[in-house]
Amino acid sequence: VFAKEAMRRYLDIYETLSKRLDTDEEVILCIVAILRYEEMAQRHGLGLVHTGRGVLSEEESRLSDYRTNYRLFKHLITIMNTLSPSAYDALSKDDIAYFTVVHRIDILTREWEIFVNESEEEHRNMLSEVQRFRKRYLSSTLRERFERLLEAEKIENVNSVVRFYTTLVWHGLLNPLEALSRIVHFSSYDTIETTELFYYESACYRHLRVCRSEDTKTKKFLRAEEDFYRKNMIRQLFKIEKNESRFAFLRAKYHYERITGDRFRLDHFSGELSF
Repeated sequence: VFAKEAMRRYLDIYETLSKRLDTDEEVILCIVAILRYEEMAQRHGLGLVHTGRGVLSEEESRLSDYRTNYRLFKHLITIMNTLSPSAYDALSKDDIAYFTVVHRIDILTREWEIFVNESEEEHRNMLSEVQRFRKRYLSSTLRERFERLLEAEKIENVNSVVRFYTTLVWHGLLNPLEALSRIVHFSSYDTIETTELFYYESACYRHLRVCRSEDTKTKKFLRAEEDFYRKNMIRQLFKIEKNESRFAFLRAKYHYERITGDRFRLDHFSGELSF
């Protein structure tokens, strides 16, 4: 009941603000309202993960409808790509707020990007806007802001550290070993949430797939590393299924299946590993 009411209120706020957006304050509030709505949609549904009919109940589908999530996400990217200099300056005044907004939006772009659901033309147009967003915001500047926040001890949650290094690895801006050394510098693995580890491992897996080499020895080594990360994801999926919410598990499961092309089964280990 709380989730339904909260999402309804955020949607009402968005609908009211989106008709005006006359001032920088209204633009920024609209961005925040969309992000809060999308965060609730991920927590109480599948967000921008589209899996077709039969996965969610009718009640769950009504609470977090994909078309609404996509409509708001699309407008969010448009707002960010057309942000006026004064609105950009207003958003940039607070390093934490700026970093949080940009990073959360990029997480949404990745979630949308791997689950192709729209028509070919719509997907192509939207992908162009997503790439435009990344070119403007996901640059060395964002990493520099993050490093400054770390140095100032304004980011103390290790899961936030893992989440951002996952982003850098996903986009090929940092290799997995470099990311791992930085993560270990802040904390040991046992303090990191399983879902954050899962998405970090998936980014490492994707990084290796993108960086495939034609050299036979190198190719063999990379495939062995891919298999290492894939099996780590499987281990973490079991933990997520056991200890976290149904939606956290489903989102991770569909993410795994989409990037590996491998169907996850609850008896996955039986044919994969020996102990």
